[in-house]
Parts: sequence; C-alpha cells; structure tokens
Amino acid sequence: MGTPSTTTPAPQLPDRRWQELCTHIRTTDDISFKLLGLVPLATIAGIAASQLKEQQKFTPLVALLSLFAAAVTVALWIWERRNIQTCKWLRERAAKLEEPLCSPSMAGHFFAFPLEPGGQGKTKAEKLVYGLTIAAWLLLPGAIFVSDSNARKSTFSCIVAGVYTLVAVWLGFQARRVLRQKIDIQPNFPERDHMSP
Repeated sequence: MGTPSTTTPAPQLPDRRWQELCTHIRTTDDISFKLLGLVPLATIAGIAASQLKEQQKFTPLVALLSLFAAAVTVALWIWERRNIQTCKWLRERAAKLEEPLCSPSMAGHFFAFPLEPGGQGKTKAEKLVYGLTIAAWLLLPGAIFVSDSNARKSTFSCIVAGVYTLVAVWLGFQARRVLRQKIDIQPNFPERDHMSP
C-alpha cells in the first residue's frame, strides 16, 4: 500500500468572476497594443508619403490633412484613456477577489502586483507615443512651409500658414490638456433619490 500524501492542498482558485475579469483584461490590453502599433505606424507612413515627393509643397490640403490626423489621434487617445481606466478597474477588482486567498508573503496574479519600474509603465508609454504622434502631425506643415521657398513668397500660402498655426496651437493645447488628465478609477455610484419608498 502507498503512503498517504502529506502535501497541503493548494488554495482554492478564484471563482468564475476572476476568470471573466482576466478575459476582459486580456481583451482591453489586446486593443491597446493594436492601437499602440497602428497610431505611430500610420503616422510614419503618412509623413513618409508626404516626403517622397521630389520637392514638398506647402498647400492647404497638407495643412488640413495634418490637422485631421492630429485630431483623430487625440480622439483615439481619449478612447484609449477610457480603455486604460477600464483595465485598471478590472485589475483592481481581480486583486480584491484574490486577496482572501493570498497571505502577506504570497502575492497573487493581481494582488500585491509589483509597482511599475521608476513609476512609469504602460500608461506613461502610451501618453508618450500619442503625444509624439500628435506633435509630428502638427509640426509637419510647418516643416514643409519652412522648406518651401515659393510658399514663403506667396501671400495666400502665408495666410494659410498663419491660420494653420492658430488652429494647430489650439489643438496642441487641447491635446496637452487631454494627455495630462489623471486616469481615475474611483467608483461612480448613482445618486439615489432621498424619497422614502
């Protein structure tokens, strides 16, 4: 006859809610990584395409397309910011489910997760990528204008460049404001009527 097992049973795995949270976290991370790759790649492709011409010309179309690309990038960051918030919220919920199963010296998958190196992680990296992408689009027409001697001599091109500069500065400030906003995960409980039932 074999000897009875002397190992202690493993702690009970978290419930189905924990599994669903993990699936949702993977989904939000997957979306984030796809966007994080797409945004700079599209920017590099767009800027490279504008530079393939023998002589770049400053035109209203270049200014308009750059403003559009920068504005779309800001909008994508706003959407991604909500995705980051959702992911943080889900990770916190998963950690709460793990906490009763862990001890002060035993970390879980989410409970007691290590801090980001140097206080900088995914969110900081994404802000940097989106910020640089927005800046690249906003600076492109200015760089083309400066290198286009014919545009600098044209009154119409100078007016377009001036209007572009005003709109680009405004959009740049809006982008900076949006990029600097804190991503909060405080619960937002609905207000209840104070009327008795």
